[in-house]
Amino acid sequence: TLHGRTCKQGASGKASWECIQDAKSKTTLPIIGNGDIVDYSSAWYYLENSYCDSIMIGRGALLNPYVFREGTQTLTAMDLKKMILDHFDEHMAFFRDPRAAVTFRKYIVYYLKGKGFKNRKSFIMHVMTITDEMVLRKAISDFFDADPYFVPMLGHDESLEGMTE
Repeated sequence: TLHGRTCKQGASGKASWECIQDAKSKTTLPIIGNGDIVDYSSAWYYLENSYCDSIMIGRGALLNPYVFREGTQTLTAMDLKKMILDHFDEHMAFFRDPRAAVTFRKYIVYYLKGKGFKNRKSFIMHVMTITDEMVLRKAISDFFDADPYFVPMLGHDESLEGMTE
């Protein structure tokens, strides 16, 4: 798997698909390309133009849960609430440990990033202090029940950088 970014870039900056394509041209090994895949069309674009054997989607799927669907999807706040709580249930069932609520918190940041909920930042700051499974579940439900609508926001929200632990 080739990420297409330098160690110094980490998860920031733009992935270099030219480097991935160059690496693929020099080997017969299967190459999986990764980086900057945020929707259905970018997935197909990179798959077809990089000559990779496959692609891998990481944060793009967290930021856009409909990345795997063709076309435009309308995501309502209640859809997002259900998605987060379903993910939370699966996470807790997989880890079978009440402390797993702490490891789930980072996903809430991704789910809400770029969405125009009122009080989103203060909610995230609050969520990052919760350690109890039931308290976290209630906080998620209360947040969405208080603001059942959101306005999609364009651009990158720098103020939430680094808040994924």
